[in-house]
Amino acid sequence: MLRPLKQLLSNRKYQTLNLIEVSQKALTNNFNYFQKNNPGQKITPVLKSNAYGHGLVLVAKFIDNKLNVPFITVDSLYEAYELRKAGIKTKPMLVGYTNPENFKIGPLIDYCLPVYDLLSARIIAQFQPKAEVHLKIDSGMNRLGIQLKQARQLAKKLKRISSLNITGIYSHLSQSAGLNKVFTQSQVETFKEAIKIFEQEGYNFRWKHLSATSGTRIVNDKDFNLIRLGLGFYGLSPFPTPSPEKNALSKNLTPALKLTSHLAAIKTVPTGAKIGYGGTFTTKRKTKLGILPLGYYEGIDRRLSNRGVVEVNDTFCQIIGRVCMNLTIINLTDAGETKIGDPVVVYSNQIDKPNSLANLADQANTIPYVLLVNLAESIRRQLA
Repeated sequence: MLRPLKQLLSNRKYQTLNLIEVSQKALTNNFNYFQKNNPGQKITPVLKSNAYGHGLVLVAKFIDNKLNVPFITVDSLYEAYELRKAGIKTKPMLVGYTNPENFKIGPLIDYCLPVYDLLSARIIAQFQPKAEVHLKIDSGMNRLGIQLKQARQLAKKLKRISSLNITGIYSHLSQSAGLNKVFTQSQVETFKEAIKIFEQEGYNFRWKHLSATSGTRIVNDKDFNLIRLGLGFYGLSPFPTPSPEKNALSKNLTPALKLTSHLAAIKTVPTGAKIGYGGTFTTKRKTKLGILPLGYYEGIDRRLSNRGVVEVNDTFCQIIGRVCMNLTIINLTDAGETKIGDPVVVYSNQIDKPNSLANLADQANTIPYVLLVNLAESIRRQLA
């Protein structure tokens, strides 16, 4: 007896065009590496910007279930809301800018909120008196934060706001990834001076944090007890140039993200064919082309046009022509037998491969952060 069409269709699974896999083992190993090398400090994984492209809620659920951390660090109140909506239990810690008016909305009891000026402090104290607060110090980056020259006066004013639950103080290093150790040390000293001023005014901080991934390699100070672990958590080094610091991370970390697509079309063109928008690539022989169903909207950097490579059948195939908005053309000529539907590894999670995220970032003359955060949220993500 034939089954009804509705029942047949209900058993079918949507075939995704592209897939991001996030390795739980890699995340765990990376976390443990930093914890082992910084035994006196707790770690808060940084999940801002969609967890550096890995998937905000996906990675947060992994952390909730597998890791013991005091906070999940996010940039915005929106990201913190998304975590709460998804049932994430670990406390979100905001470090980016929030319009102070938004602190008036809803109870934020189990949140850790940033204070970088008197206005935000007053609003949080009035509308979110039970929220945990960390003071942001500008130690030399000249972005958000309380300047050292303002510290004493602001410490006195904040002390009068009795309902403000201040438990932490933090800053951010601006040149540690560039290995400018002299400037980094000056930031450390500025931050410690700010802490001293607030403590002289009667503050007692449970949390003092300064280092992100790069800071863990060049700042060794027992006065700090929390690390905001971003790129290193995902298995990549923030150091752009060859150095002992970069070599150590590259040796011990494992990239967590792998992006796979598939061949959507295959065609053969003759010698002299112009490929893609503007005809920026001309074939020098009879060439087999592969068409991938993703482009710069999905996160394939346009600067990889005629430069980057992907992997098909254990063969590295060059991206040829300009990367399009939703399509990319590759040279399949040397990839052997291929057919529509064959998998294509766009970003490899093996750091030594030519299509690793770090190597492709170099090819695009940018940094891994850019390639990661530009991965479209519409791409399916799953833990592996």
